[in-house]
Amino acid sequence: MKNKEILASAARLVGKEDVAAYFTGGALENTEGAKRESEFFTVALSLALNDIAHKKAAPIAEETVHSQGFVSYQTLSNRPMKILSVTSGGVERSFRMRAEGVETPVGEITLRYARFPKVGGLEEEADLASGVSPTAAVYFIAAESLAKDGAEARAAECAAKYEKLLYNGAKTGVLRLPERRWRG
Repeated sequence: MKNKEILASAARLVGKEDVAAYFTGGALENTEGAKRESEFFTVALSLALNDIAHKKAAPIAEETVHSQGFVSYQTLSNRPMKILSVTSGGVERSFRMRAEGVETPVGEITLRYARFPKVGGLEEEADLASGVSPTAAVYFIAAESLAKDGAEARAAECAAKYEKLLYNGAKTGVLRLPERRWRG
């Protein structure tokens, strides 16, 4: 789903047809108000993508680079959240994450990492990890918009739907194990 489709769907969900029209290129009644509101929706999309990446699944990137024993995060094509693996010659190698980069073996290596999502333009596909429904982002944006407008009950409903979609109805929170007793 494209970014503009997510944004327009969220706008329609909260009853802001002028904002939906702004994203889809339709006729606008309140151009200045719709433009101002669209900026809020775009920021909310960025927040949604980052929240989904942190809570559920981040997009994965893989890059082959030449290492002198250290690869700076700034040299990578994407901003990494977490290094998942380092391979060299098809063999997984040990590595150590540091604040500015990752310590790796010397030579040609392939880094596989979870990365921060990119918002991109309105015509671009939403940068979501596979298996994550774009509808989750729609409900996140709707919840943010409703909360901003003071519709707290509806915002809570949308936030609950977001969480349910994000976790596919699975319960979240701390794993609880049954209590065990020592037998002597």
